[in-house]
Parts: sequence; C-alpha cells; structure tokens
Amino acid sequence: MESNNVKTDWTKAAAIAVLRWALGILFIFASLGKFYYQGKWSFENAKWFVTGYLLEDKFRESFLPKWLIALYGYALPYVEMIIGILLLIGVARNKVIFCAALLLLTLFAGAIQMKDWNVVYENLFYLFICSLLLFCSEYDHFLPGKGKNKTG
Repeated sequence: MESNNVKTDWTKAAAIAVLRWALGILFIFASLGKFYYQGKWSFENAKWFVTGYLLEDKFRESFLPKWLIALYGYALPYVEMIIGILLLIGVARNKVIFCAALLLLTLFAGAIQMKDWNVVYENLFYLFICSLLLFCSEYDHFLPGKGKNKTG
C-alpha cells in the first residue's frame, strides 16, 4: 500500500513541476518574441515592440501616459525572461510564481483596456495556473536543494 502512496506523491509532484516548467517556457518564449522583428534577433528589436506595437498600435488611445507605457514595454521582455528562467529552475518558487501572477494581472488589465477579449481570457487562464501552482506548492518536489528526505 505504501508503494501506491509513493507513486501518487511522485505523480502529484511531477504534474505540478510540469505545469511550472510549462509556465516558465511560456514566459521565455513571450520574451524572445519581443526581440525578433523582420527576420532578425536583436535586443534593439524591443524598441520596435514599444514604439511600433504598444505606443502606435495597441495603446494609441490609452489614458495612460506614454512614458509609463514605454517604460513598461522596455522592461517587459527582460522581466518575462527572468521569471521564465526562475520558474524552470525552481529558485524562490512561490515568490517567483507570485511575481508572475502580478505581471499577468498587469497584462490582464492592459488587455481589458484594449478590449482584446481573447488575450483577457488567455491571461485569466494563466492566472489560474499561477494560483493552482501556489495552492499546490507542497507537492512540487522538483526544486533545487530538495532531496528525497527533505520536506519543505
């Protein structure tokens, strides 16, 4: 009977870890997409993301000040990359997931302002994943420094 419990615990741990890794990969690829423009990879392409996509297209009619949108847009790909890497590694797991949820809340609010309902629903789904990961944190054993005999 105990072997079934061990198998169930391992399965729960694996399921939560896979969900965390998938969220990390999502953030990494979201970040990378902002550095790719017109067939070229460059850190300079983040400028196009801000000027061409955010300021001139999506948030052209926004009540938010342009400087705030620009600051957010320039920081976003780097923050997404850091969060994605930390989610994959599992360092400071709960704090990183909470930061990911806060970032998603800001993206959620922006999508509502743009009335981009598909993005609103996608971000709501990712927020649910963050909440689930935080709720089930006790099962995530695929973390650095968390050996077989350690508990927490």
